[in-house]
Amino acid sequence: QDVMLSFNSRHKVGLRTTVPPTGSDWQSLDEWILPYFADSVVVRLLDGVPSSSLALDRGVGAVEVPGGNGLFAELLTPHPSHRLLVIGSALRVHNQTDLPVVLRFHKAAQDMSVFETQLEDQIQCDAALFGHSPPSCTARSMYSERPQEDRVPFLLLKPNSLCSVPPEVC
Repeated sequence: QDVMLSFNSRHKVGLRTTVPPTGSDWQSLDEWILPYFADSVVVRLLDGVPSSSLALDRGVGAVEVPGGNGLFAELLTPHPSHRLLVIGSALRVHNQTDLPVVLRFHKAAQDMSVFETQLEDQIQCDAALFGHSPPSCTARSMYSERPQEDRVPFLLLKPNSLCSVPPEVC
């Protein structure tokens, strides 16, 4: 779901952009922050209420996106020279192996049926964006293709990737 980012700056009013889910296809926000010395950002769903202000100068922080059912905007500093604004659930799975991992999410412990949700590639991204190095050891797997079970939703989590667990599953 697309979100609206509103940047607060004392030099310009109305700095806004809409951001779709992108996965590893990150987008630079420099054009919104640097020329106008934006000092904070507010996040909201397109038809929702704005979040609290998230300070850009601190380098870390998080705010909940109202109406997002567990959606958060989190500011990280994986390297001193840049900031990373991550919009997703607070719960993430990191595939630290060099093999693809098939993920399925299950309902409550007493039911254990598979959660029927569409798992898109946009909920995963390369963990290197977060400063995580690829695995140092390699292994060969006899499995090289996607699983054949199309009737049950799953996500193929690539090696050294992070997956944002869908909020409706948490």
